[in-house]
Amino acid sequence: MASRMRWKKIIGSLFRSSSRPSRYNSQSLIEPLEPRVLLSATIGGGAINDPALGAAPLYNVGEGQDFVLVKNWDFGTTGDSTITDQAVMNNHFMYHDQFGVYNNGGGNYGANIVAPDAAHALSGQPVEGVNTSGPVREFNGDALRTYLVPLDDATQVHPTYEKAGSGSFQATWTLPNGGSRLGQNMLWETRVRYVTPPYFWFAIWTCGNKWSQGAEIDTVESFGYDNGGGYTNFDGDYWHADSVGGTDETDYSSWANGMASNGITNYDATQWHTWSLLYRTDDSFSIYVDGIEVQSGDIDWTYKATADGEPINMSFIFDGSWGHSGVDSVNHWLDASAFDDVYYDWDYSRVYLADDIPATPVDVTNASFETGDLTGWTVASSGGYGSGVNVVDNIANQQNQYPTFSDPLPGDADGDFYASLRGYGTDQSTYIYQNIGQLKANTTYILKAAIGVGRYDTNPPEAHLSLINGTDHTGTVLATADVSTLGLNQYANDFEDLVVTFKTGDTVSGDLSIAIETVGGYSSISALRMDNVRLSEYTEPATGPIVTNADFEEGDLTGWTVTASGGWGSGASVTDNVANQQAQYPVFSDPLPGTASGQYYASLRGYGADLASFMYQDVGELQPYTEYTLTAAIGVGRYDFNPPQGTLYLINGSDETGTVLASADFSSLGMSLYANN
Repeated sequence: MASRMRWKKIIGSLFRSSSRPSRYNSQSLIEPLEPRVLLSATIGGGAINDPALGAAPLYNVGEGQDFVLVKNWDFGTTGDSTITDQAVMNNHFMYHDQFGVYNNGGGNYGANIVAPDAAHALSGQPVEGVNTSGPVREFNGDALRTYLVPLDDATQVHPTYEKAGSGSFQATWTLPNGGSRLGQNMLWETRVRYVTPPYFWFAIWTCGNKWSQGAEIDTVESFGYDNGGGYTNFDGDYWHADSVGGTDETDYSSWANGMASNGITNYDATQWHTWSLLYRTDDSFSIYVDGIEVQSGDIDWTYKATADGEPINMSFIFDGSWGHSGVDSVNHWLDASAFDDVYYDWDYSRVYLADDIPATPVDVTNASFETGDLTGWTVASSGGYGSGVNVVDNIANQQNQYPTFSDPLPGDADGDFYASLRGYGTDQSTYIYQNIGQLKANTTYILKAAIGVGRYDTNPPEAHLSLINGTDHTGTVLATADVSTLGLNQYANDFEDLVVTFKTGDTVSGDLSIAIETVGGYSSISALRMDNVRLSEYTEPATGPIVTNADFEEGDLTGWTVTASGGWGSGASVTDNVANQQAQYPVFSDPLPGTASGQYYASLRGYGADLASFMYQDVGELQPYTEYTLTAAIGVGRYDFNPPQGTLYLINGSDETGTVLASADFSSLGMSLYANN
């Protein structure tokens, strides 16, 4: 077990502890599973170091960046659905906006959001089964279906008079610091289809707590504008301001024009379409439908668009609604039967963050098979004829590959060689795996492999890429991804990255292995190709101990201990910079421009040759595998003619007498005797 370590205050130093526990003896927190069992997808915690299990983005709109899935709202009752029924949905969504509004104030939009039950309803809000006679939300197979319904047995509905209800919903989770302050590009992808009534209103959009001041980006917003007489026209204006709380004019751009100019001349809303919003750290955004960019713009997602402006969280809103009173032709009563056989289907919505975290690459032996063989890898196969793994020279042997490809391949993912995996026989598996070494606690592992399919059989292979707690493929599966999520078919020549992410807890034991498995079928060979395997680890910075009275705003030395070996004047005190600028010790000839933070600062003084004054604080146990960076604001005094000799330390020990781990000298700041700041 790692030795107990404590750290002290330093400036500008970076220290990585080198203590390595040989083995944690406590039980792993992971429940054992059979290696081939595909773990269920998860919703995720909303951060790269607390990711979700699920599919990669359907379209490569991230401009070459790798993305990690952090929220996976996959609606339905089959497969890898994560939002499987109303009870689960209630834990992750609300049925009003963040301001407690469910009816848009009785304005342009004539449908109230209907709550699923009284426990999740606001005062006066309609409730499913109480104010409705039919379903409002239903989970059907691989989707959530939301309906428009008449309220309180109304026989007629009107866009303004709120006799209608909708199944719209909003995520309770928001993306913190959702704009440039987040420091990562964000990709939001939603797959939806709908059959609309006259006067429909459909929107996938994000806003924040400054919505009324311009914090809104519409991935898509579509009205049935010209729908007098029952005709619905896809118009799809999107709306955003250039800044939040600023004076910029609101931008309106037509989706119809944007789509047509990019070659989308026919949009059938009854078919599945994927809408994507890419928001970048430079405050620009692009919006895509089925991977084609149709709109772009800029919006500073901080209040007033200033460097120190309040960052605004991004919310995620799903509106399948109805009504618009801005066009005379739709501003009249309709028979409630207009809502028959109309609905909005929501397949999934996923939020990804760019994988630009400071991950550390982990060495994978022969990761691209460029030795021309399986050096570093082990193969296990339970199948019959044709099962196993071999390495193919893609350049020299394109037409004589096994499995056979009808056309020359464009090249493999990395270098000249790739591995060819084949499984044969019903539920018979072929594995290729590699033991990486000891599993680490509090670490996010990100495994990527370039995958291509073979053409020996008529079906894409059943295959899985996995992180395993164990020395081989028979260990406990920590996380896995199914090749089917890539959407590859038997005629796909190219490789695509399959990604598996897993975060360990405080307690782990055993080794980490990586493995890929292909599973055979009845009288068929399940073939795939693998190349360019990459593994990285990210150790989450501990929230760590808090430095007590770090800015000395207690007005005293609470939390700190002072020792002084010097004579007259040695020691430390706290100075009120505001009230006592001219009576400070040491004396300053001019008023100081202010402290680094708040009203007070500490003054530390040493007197006598090589006699020291220390000011220190014990902040608790040091964690292994962790980098610590600690910063302090330093100013020099003017009592002597020379800038002071002083140092800040990271110390292994409970006081100033411990072992120095790292230090930084004040002289490195280059401050002079007359520096006030």
